[in-house]
Amino acid sequence: MIAVVVASYGRANLLAQLVGGLEAQDLKQPFEVVLVDDCSPDGTSAVLAQLAESARFPLKVLRTDRNRGPAFARNLGWRASSSPLLAFTDDDCIPEPGWLSGLVAALERVDVVQGRTLPNPLQAERVGAFSRSLHITAPTSFFETANMGYRRRVVEDVGGFDESFPLAAGEDTDLGHRAIAAGASFVFASDAVVHHEVHASSFVSAVAKTKSWQGLVKVVVRYPELRRFFDGRRFVWHRRHQLALVALLGLTLSAGRPRLGVRRGALALIVPYVNWRLRREPLCPGRAERIARLPQALVLDLAECTHAAIGQVQSRGDAHAG
Repeated sequence: MIAVVVASYGRANLLAQLVGGLEAQDLKQPFEVVLVDDCSPDGTSAVLAQLAESARFPLKVLRTDRNRGPAFARNLGWRASSSPLLAFTDDDCIPEPGWLSGLVAALERVDVVQGRTLPNPLQAERVGAFSRSLHITAPTSFFETANMGYRRRVVEDVGGFDESFPLAAGEDTDLGHRAIAAGASFVFASDAVVHHEVHASSFVSAVAKTKSWQGLVKVVVRYPELRRFFDGRRFVWHRRHQLALVALLGLTLSAGRPRLGVRRGALALIVPYVNWRLRREPLCPGRAERIARLPQALVLDLAECTHAAIGQVQSRGDAHAG
């Protein structure tokens, strides 16, 4: 038997489609679902109460007393289950009918399995400069809980998710690495597929999402081998962060009416960032829109820098506390 564990926060409008996807599973054996409402401020509680009554599988609903973050919620969820196998997905995902069958088949051979995660094909029109989704078609080193399976004993042996991670991100990557370090075997199952929500393009939400860099930096500090996934330098986490900070200096120098030489020097500081965002990492197609989005891109990159710095300070504090 396998238990599906989902931590949810503020996505009442997406829960019915998640449950619908779980109801369509072709797994021949029974499974249970534990859905943890992490003290959502919207109508999640009422929606889950209705779904618990109508679902065609055992659906256990739990609610935290305050927003404690996904690590706490997922720990609460898997510990409330009784199954020897655990499947994790997110509240903005829809599993394909063969998802659980694929995970169970893989977990008969190994301890940890990662499935394939694709953007929802019905939401292509939402793709824009600031839209977000997941596209995972091969093994990653981040063990994203949008689509992961574990043998319960493995999760128990390593103590579950580390609840010291911030609310933003990183706890799923940390769990996967601790499991592998403890000797767990791992495989990627391309037939275990979930579709991830394409969250519509929004500059405000994109800025808010940069907080995830706090957890990301913390997990990379803990597992330095992950640093290779970032095009960073010694004192910055990503090349574009370095260029954004230099561009900010150029903009500062160009403020007011500086002398011609200062203006030229300031322009020289800004140009590398502009080239990077227009050619290497554009936010969107179309040169005109890329140029128009440059101020927003700079704000995003500077916000990432800020949260990366916070994550670095938090990681040093954790190291001293340990």
